[in-house]
Amino acid sequence: MKINLRSFRHIIWLPIIALLFLASCKKDDDLSTKKEIYADANHAIHYKSIGSNIQFTIDVISDEDNELVGTWPLVDFCYIYVDRNSNTILDPGVDLLFNPRNNGTVCVATLMSQNSTSACSYYPDVTASSLFSATENSATPHVNYTVNIPKSTLSTGNTANIVIHIHSSKTGWEYFPSNNSLFNSHYKISW
Repeated sequence: MKINLRSFRHIIWLPIIALLFLASCKKDDDLSTKKEIYADANHAIHYKSIGSNIQFTIDVISDEDNELVGTWPLVDFCYIYVDRNSNTILDPGVDLLFNPRNNGTVCVATLMSQNSTSACSYYPDVTASSLFSATENSATPHVNYTVNIPKSTLSTGNTANIVIHIHSSKTGWEYFPSNNSLFNSHYKISW
Protein backbone atom coordinates (compact mmCIF):
# COMPACT_ATOMS: atom_id res chain seq x y z
CA MET A 1 0.00 0.00 0.00
CA LYS A 2 1.39 3.35 -1.03
CA ILE A 3 0.78 6.42 1.19
CA ASN A 4 0.46 9.81 -0.47
CA LEU A 5 2.58 12.09 1.74
CA ARG A 6 0.99 15.27 0.36
CA SER A 7 -2.45 14.21 1.66
CA PHE A 8 -0.92 13.18 4.98
CA ARG A 9 0.67 16.64 5.37
CA HIS A 10 -2.75 18.32 5.06
CA ILE A 11 -4.27 16.03 7.66
CA ILE A 12 -1.61 17.04 10.21
CA TRP A 13 -2.34 20.77 9.76
CA LEU A 14 -6.13 20.56 10.24
CA PRO A 15 -6.03 20.05 14.05
CA ILE A 16 -3.42 22.79 14.41
CA ILE A 17 -5.55 25.25 12.43
CA ALA A 18 -8.61 24.31 14.48
CA LEU A 19 -6.73 24.90 17.76
CA LEU A 20 -5.47 28.29 16.57
CA PHE A 21 -9.00 29.31 15.59
CA LEU A 22 -10.45 28.30 18.96
CA ALA A 23 -7.68 30.07 20.83
CA SER A 24 -8.41 33.30 18.96
CA CYS A 25 -12.13 33.28 19.83
CA LYS A 26 -13.20 35.75 22.51
CA LYS A 27 -14.84 34.72 25.73
CA ASP A 28 -18.59 35.43 26.03
CA ASP A 29 -17.75 38.13 28.58
CA ASP A 30 -15.89 40.13 25.92
CA LEU A 31 -18.46 39.86 23.14
CA SER A 32 -20.26 43.04 24.27
CA THR A 33 -23.76 41.80 23.53
CA LYS A 34 -26.28 44.49 24.39
CA LYS A 35 -28.92 43.33 26.88
CA GLU A 36 -32.25 45.07 27.31
CA ILE A 37 -33.26 46.36 30.71
CA TYR A 38 -36.37 48.24 29.57
CA ALA A 39 -37.74 49.48 26.24
CA ASP A 40 -40.89 51.20 25.06
CA ALA A 41 -41.70 53.99 22.59
CA ASN A 42 -40.23 56.60 24.96
CA HIS A 43 -37.21 54.84 26.49
CA ALA A 44 -34.48 52.38 25.63
CA ILE A 45 -32.34 51.22 28.56
CA HIS A 46 -29.63 48.63 27.92
CA TYR A 47 -26.34 47.37 29.31
CA LYS A 48 -23.43 45.41 27.98
CA SER A 49 -20.28 43.86 29.34
CA ILE A 50 -17.09 45.33 27.90
CA GLY A 51 -13.97 43.79 29.43
CA SER A 52 -13.93 44.71 33.12
CA ASN A 53 -16.76 47.28 32.77
CA ILE A 54 -20.51 47.38 32.41
CA GLN A 55 -21.74 50.06 30.03
CA PHE A 56 -25.27 51.39 30.57
CA THR A 57 -27.07 53.26 27.79
CA ILE A 58 -30.18 55.24 28.65
CA ASP A 59 -32.09 56.79 25.75
CA VAL A 60 -34.90 59.12 26.74
CA ILE A 61 -36.38 59.07 23.24
CA SER A 62 -39.39 61.20 24.17
CA ASP A 63 -37.22 64.02 25.60
CA GLU A 64 -36.53 66.14 22.54
CA ASP A 65 -35.70 69.28 24.58
CA ASN A 66 -32.05 69.77 25.51
CA GLU A 67 -32.05 70.68 29.18
CA LEU A 68 -28.90 68.81 30.18
CA VAL A 69 -27.55 72.06 31.62
CA GLY A 70 -29.90 73.97 33.86
CA THR A 71 -31.13 74.50 37.39
CA TRP A 72 -33.65 72.49 39.35
CA PRO A 73 -36.32 71.63 38.29
CA LEU A 74 -35.60 72.65 34.68
CA VAL A 75 -32.82 70.13 34.09
CA ASP A 76 -32.46 66.61 32.68
CA PHE A 77 -30.49 63.96 34.60
CA CYS A 78 -30.61 60.36 35.74
CA TYR A 79 -29.62 58.16 38.66
CA ILE A 80 -28.54 54.54 38.63
CA TYR A 81 -28.99 52.90 42.04
CA VAL A 82 -27.02 49.70 42.68
CA ASP A 83 -27.73 47.00 45.27
CA ARG A 84 -24.09 45.85 45.45
CA ASN A 85 -24.70 42.68 47.45
CA SER A 86 -27.93 41.78 45.56
CA ASN A 87 -29.93 41.18 48.73
CA THR A 88 -32.91 43.33 47.53
CA ILE A 89 -32.76 45.73 50.48
CA LEU A 90 -31.01 49.04 50.91
CA ASP A 91 -27.85 48.58 52.96
CA PRO A 92 -26.66 51.94 54.31
CA GLY A 93 -22.97 52.44 53.59
CA VAL A 94 -22.87 49.59 51.03
CA ASP A 95 -25.22 50.35 48.13
CA LEU A 96 -24.41 53.09 45.63
CA LEU A 97 -25.91 55.83 43.49
CA PHE A 98 -24.35 56.88 40.16
CA ASN A 99 -25.28 60.28 38.69
CA PRO A 100 -23.64 61.11 35.31
CA ARG A 101 -22.56 64.74 34.94
CA ASN A 102 -22.22 66.81 31.77
CA ASN A 103 -18.42 66.96 31.97
CA GLY A 104 -17.93 63.19 31.59
CA THR A 105 -17.60 62.51 35.30
CA VAL A 106 -20.00 60.57 37.48
CA CYS A 107 -21.03 61.44 41.02
CA VAL A 108 -20.69 58.21 42.99
CA ALA A 109 -22.47 58.41 46.34
CA THR A 110 -23.04 55.83 49.05
CA LEU A 111 -26.69 55.36 49.99
CA MET A 112 -27.31 56.16 53.65
CA SER A 113 -31.13 55.75 53.57
CA GLN A 114 -34.01 55.88 51.09
CA ASN A 115 -33.62 59.67 50.93
CA SER A 116 -30.00 60.45 51.75
CA THR A 117 -26.52 59.78 50.41
CA SER A 118 -22.94 60.57 51.24
CA ALA A 119 -21.21 63.41 49.42
CA CYS A 120 -20.16 62.73 45.84
CA SER A 121 -16.93 60.94 45.10
CA TYR A 122 -15.42 60.84 41.62
CA TYR A 123 -13.64 57.69 40.46
CA PRO A 124 -11.44 58.03 37.37
CA ASP A 125 -12.59 54.64 36.04
CA VAL A 126 -16.31 55.55 36.25
CA THR A 127 -17.12 57.67 33.20
CA ALA A 128 -20.16 58.96 31.38
CA SER A 129 -21.50 61.04 28.56
CA SER A 130 -24.71 63.03 28.77
CA LEU A 131 -25.73 64.00 25.26
CA PHE A 132 -28.48 65.51 23.18
CA SER A 133 -28.15 63.60 19.93
CA ALA A 134 -29.62 60.98 17.64
CA THR A 135 -28.88 57.35 18.54
CA GLU A 136 -29.58 53.95 17.03
CA ASN A 137 -32.98 54.10 18.77
CA SER A 138 -34.14 57.36 17.18
CA ALA A 139 -32.90 59.62 14.37
CA THR A 140 -34.42 62.61 16.17
CA PRO A 141 -32.03 64.24 18.68
CA HIS A 142 -32.99 63.41 22.26
CA VAL A 143 -31.47 63.16 25.74
CA ASN A 144 -29.25 60.11 26.18
CA TYR A 145 -26.69 58.88 28.68
CA THR A 146 -23.86 56.37 28.53
CA VAL A 147 -22.32 55.31 31.85
CA ASN A 148 -19.28 53.01 32.22
CA ILE A 149 -18.81 51.38 35.62
CA PRO A 150 -16.24 48.73 36.61
CA LYS A 151 -17.85 45.41 37.46
CA SER A 152 -15.93 45.36 40.75
CA THR A 153 -17.60 48.66 41.73
CA LEU A 154 -21.06 47.33 40.89
CA SER A 155 -20.74 44.07 42.80
CA THR A 156 -18.37 41.60 44.43
CA GLY A 157 -19.95 38.85 42.30
CA ASN A 158 -21.23 38.70 38.74
CA THR A 159 -24.73 40.13 39.31
CA ALA A 160 -26.19 43.36 40.61
CA ASN A 161 -29.69 44.69 41.24
CA ILE A 162 -30.32 48.12 39.77
CA VAL A 163 -33.00 50.80 39.78
CA ILE A 164 -33.00 53.77 37.40
CA HIS A 165 -34.62 57.16 37.99
CA ILE A 166 -34.81 59.65 35.12
CA HIS A 167 -35.72 63.31 35.57
CA SER A 168 -36.88 65.32 32.57
CA SER A 169 -37.32 69.07 32.77
CA LYS A 170 -40.65 68.73 30.94
CA THR A 171 -42.24 65.62 32.47
CA GLY A 172 -40.58 65.26 35.88
CA TRP A 173 -39.59 61.89 37.38
CA GLU A 174 -39.85 58.47 35.75
CA TYR A 175 -38.95 55.31 37.67
CA PHE A 176 -37.64 52.00 36.36
CA PRO A 177 -38.98 49.58 37.39
CA SER A 178 -41.15 51.54 39.87
CA ASN A 179 -41.07 54.07 42.67
CA ASN A 180 -41.23 51.58 45.55
CA SER A 181 -38.69 51.44 48.34
CA LEU A 182 -35.31 51.05 46.68
CA PHE A 183 -34.56 47.51 45.54
CA ASN A 184 -38.00 46.07 46.46
CA SER A 185 -38.55 46.24 42.70
CA HIS A 186 -35.38 46.10 40.61
CA TYR A 187 -33.69 44.81 37.48
CA LYS A 188 -31.12 42.06 37.92
CA ILE A 189 -28.16 42.37 35.59
CA SER A 190 -25.47 39.74 35.16
CA TRP A 191 -22.18 39.34 33.37
